Amino acid sequence: AANQHIRMISDGSHGYAPGYLCVFTHFFLFQITVYDQEHFQGRRCEFTACCQNIMEYGMETVRSLKVECGVWVGFEHSTFNGQQFILEKGDYPCWEAWSGNNAYRIERMMSFHVIILTWSFYGSWWKNIS
Repeated sequence: AANQHIRMISDGSHGYAPGYLCVFTHFFLFQITVYDQEHFQGRRCEFTACCQNIMEYGMETVRSLKVECGVWVGFEHSTFNGQQFILEKGDYPCWEAWSGNNAYRIERMMSFHVIILTWSFYGSWWKNIS
């Protein structure tokens, strides 16, 4: 179950201050499952937090994955380096599913981390707080 935290500054409670924001923040149980073979085969590892180097978990590379919850960013190399891929909830059966049809072929992912977002009702913008 997701925990929700709400921090509200109501109009008039602190006088007029346009800098005050009403922030609604969700803290999800982030989860991604990665596989060392295409089509969800081979060795499997589940993560609820970042991974700086998939080799530390006995895998040579990530060849398919399932994002169960949250938004993640995957990286071509370890320690969050190289080409980046935004990974939203869904199944990615092979590297083409997350890398697209770029001229620069990326057939591996070595690290990834979650993106934590907050929603502000003041100005309706998203902010990355990770």
